Amino acid sequence: MAISLESESENFRIAGEAETRKKLYQFAKKEGPECLFQYVELMKKYDTLISKCYNQKERDDLCTLAAAEITELLFGRKEVEIIE
Repeated sequence: MAISLESESENFRIAGEAETRKKLYQFAKKEGPECLFQYVELMKKYDTLISKCYNQKERDDLCTLAAAEITELLFGRKEVEIIE
């Protein structure tokens, strides 16, 4: 999973997984202990599922589901934009 970080110019970059996880963790922490707990549990759930899956298509689908659930939890939105 990655979050796109856009600047005022037309240039942008895609944050790496570690950087994205760190920012999402910090955001969840600011939202409160219940949000942080739910975020950590979601990450554990999807990390486990993805690590046990060897089919690339299924892994990609699991990543999409994880992104959608995390977006809903942290931002209250059910849609997520996947950048490929």
